[in-house]
Amino acid sequence: MSVFLDGQLVVDLWVAGRPDEWRAWKEETRTRLLATKGVTAVGANLLIQRGARSRSPGATLWPEFAANGKGAITVGQVLSHQAGLVRRG
Repeated sequence: MSVFLDGQLVVDLWVAGRPDEWRAWKEETRTRLLATKGVTAVGANLLIQRGARSRSPGATLWPEFAANGKGAITVGQVLSHQAGLVRRG
């Protein structure tokens, strides 16, 4: 995890996997991100900082989202899992 404040790196944390699999990791070692709630929270807060409101249509922030009849779905509906979206394929 890295945290930047005014463009300066203030926190830089990294560690290897499970204790039974310790191996030498470097700062540049890549891994999969499995916990998405934190990333979603950061993204939601960024949207709020940029002026998004729960009643704002999602397409005002991402115009392509309006495709296939989704133009009226609000940011709040997406974030609260009430938009009726399903993953296909």
